[in-house]
Amino acid sequence: MKTTSLIALLRCPSGYFKRMTLFSFILLSFLGMNNVSAQNTANIIIQPTAITAAAGSSFNVMVKLDFTSSPATSILDAIEVYLTFDKTKLKVTSITEQPVVAAFSSKPIPVEAAPYTNINANGQISYAAAAASNFPNADFDILAVTFEVIGGANTTTPLTLRRNPPFNNTNARRIGSSILVSPFVANSSVNISSTLPVSLLNLSATSQGKKVTLSWTTSSETNNRGFDVQRSSDGVNWTTIGFVAGAGNSSFVKNYTYADNNLETRRYYYRLKQIDIDDHSKYSVIVSVVINGKGEYALGQNYPNPFRNETTIQYTLPQTGQVKLSLFDISGRAVKVLVSGSKEAGTHAISFNTGSLTRGIYYYRIQVGDFTDVKKLTIQ
Repeated sequence: MKTTSLIALLRCPSGYFKRMTLFSFILLSFLGMNNVSAQNTANIIIQPTAITAAAGSSFNVMVKLDFTSSPATSILDAIEVYLTFDKTKLKVTSITEQPVVAAFSSKPIPVEAAPYTNINANGQISYAAAAASNFPNADFDILAVTFEVIGGANTTTPLTLRRNPPFNNTNARRIGSSILVSPFVANSSVNISSTLPVSLLNLSATSQGKKVTLSWTTSSETNNRGFDVQRSSDGVNWTTIGFVAGAGNSSFVKNYTYADNNLETRRYYYRLKQIDIDDHSKYSVIVSVVINGKGEYALGQNYPNPFRNETTIQYTLPQTGQVKLSLFDISGRAVKVLVSGSKEAGTHAISFNTGSLTRGIYYYRIQVGDFTDVKKLTIQ
């Protein structure tokens, strides 16, 4: 069609519907030629999108890329992730990069290494990665993150992939050019419950010769798969040395033991990783013991302190003895006996629940033979 004929058709009053049809065709053709990337999608999502975790427990999330291009060509070569969380309720304990399809050749913003001091202080994981050659037209995981619930029982807190255009926003890009796609971002939320699936009453580590025996007791269990037993020589780096199956569901007191044999002479640290059937997990307090070493009496400061509902108290015995651990109010009146009976040499940790006790300052005192020590705790 000649240009003059096209103009004439558009001006002709009797050709209104023809004009509109032709105009729409021209407009759609123009958009189709100049918006080739409109069919490209790069969705960055958090999975699972809804999580239930108990106060004091841990859970895992994945930051994933759901990428599709049409036509099927590799067009994406950079990713930015800004994952924010409430630092008063959650704490990052582990981050692992998961590029199972594409190898990241450069990282303009690398993930902070453990212990994630800045991340937990700022409440944000920042990460940007790029590749020398384009990413394949495929989905893959970006980051695996483990959070620990540190507060806010009976509440919901969000995990948010920040979107704050044009800078510092979660996005997928092509290096050296404008953004080809405007990704859909799916966030997550964490429902924090008030009770733990497993109530751990105590944990102790005792030595005899070249063997350490771990003993622990639960008062109740819900969907408890079991316990990973972990050992460390420095209290920082941990190795799983065994697994003890849990009771699943129980409302009765259950006793567990684990023997670690053929150990060298030195100090060892132990902890339990309690694992639910749905893979949620929680770490116990850390206890330590010395093989063939001279121990001493010690009463540790409770942790956490101050606290609201539950805290843990540790004490160490160099030999078997009759232990009495009591709690007193600020006036010196005994309000609760926490431990009473014979305990073996080693480190012992007991969990103490406030129950009906009111807020305020209390003191706890240990008596073992001629040894006595007192420390202060605060219930908020």
